[in-house]
Amino acid sequence: MKDNKITAVYARTSSKKQDYKLQLEAAKPYLKGIEPEDVINFIDHGVSGLSQPKELEKLIDLISKNQISTLIVYDRNRLNYSVDSYLQLVNLINIHQIDVIFTSGREEIHNLEDISREGIWALIRKMERIMLSNRIKLGIKGKRSKYQR
Repeated sequence: MKDNKITAVYARTSSKKQDYKLQLEAAKPYLKGIEPEDVINFIDHGVSGLSQPKELEKLIDLISKNQISTLIVYDRNRLNYSVDSYLQLVNLINIHQIDVIFTSGREEIHNLEDISREGIWALIRKMERIMLSNRIKLGIKGKRSKYQR
């Protein structure tokens, strides 16, 4: 245990049909050498990123209490449920100097100190969600937008 702190693994799926276990599997290589009692899994299964995931709230509470040394998560978008909340979490991670590891393969250990870049990333993700939602709504209604003609 590093400085009496634990390693947190966070996984979230947007629907119950998705398998959160894949995210936990992706974290395993980063847990080598860490005692199992020094690791806590936080799993929000079937929880939309737009809601307030309960396990993420528990994780944030432990981060606030300076009890986490490392956070392992599949991808940034697993942590994002609103731009403001994401940036508050990034700020908290920076204050407590938590190592963040993304396991999706696109990036691994990452420094979240550039709050501007993280803010831009969060805004882009929000725009993508809005555009996807609009496309789904149009598809359900069977309509095409003026840009799809």
